[in-house]
Amino acid sequence: MKPLIKLIILSFIVSSSLVSCRKDIEPIKPNTNPTTTAKTIAELKAPSNFNWNTSNKVIFSMVGIKGDVRKSTLKIMTPNNDVLFQKLQNVSDNYTGEIEVPSFTKTVIVSFIGVSTSYDITSGKIETSVK
Repeated sequence: MKPLIKLIILSFIVSSSLVSCRKDIEPIKPNTNPTTTAKTIAELKAPSNFNWNTSNKVIFSMVGIKGDVRKSTLKIMTPNNDVLFQKLQNVSDNYTGEIEVPSFTKTVIVSFIGVSTSYDITSGKIETSVK
């Protein structure tokens, strides 16, 4: 008798949980503002102030240490370690150059002689010195 009561109680719990989890189904509403897809570049429409560039140019300048005979790899990377620029650089030499970075990138990491430093690039330039 006890197993029968347990079975009835268990079946009641299972059936009530299945019924109570029912979701209301809402009908899909039709799109009232259909959009057209451009088939050629000439058909693209964008505001006159839209920026089509996918990269920005950043001027990088670094002042070296006079008389230091070491060489090291100068590396400029995105925060997720994608290398944007890399060169072998004399520690004693100054360097100035222009690099292109993805337009969504707001900071870069400069690594030189074992030191990595993060720089904000929203101004379009990075100025640093070796210490």
